Amino acid sequence: MKDVRYMRQLAESSRSPLRTADLVFSSLLQASANGYGQKDVGAMFLATQQAAGLLAPGKHLESGHK
Repeated sequence: MKDVRYMRQLAESSRSPLRTADLVFSSLLQASANGYGQKDVGAMFLATQQAAGLLAPGKHLESGHK
């Protein structure tokens, strides 16, 4: 999340929108709020699945994201 935050700061200071970084940052924040803050970037997809109703809160995929 630190790297994405840095990218967003650079984009803002140069007045160059970086919408993809904004989306990734938002997804990472949601993942953190859902309890996946200590996981790798795959947690972003778990949070997205949870928000879509495809994954029950507190459940994890069997791909090692426990």
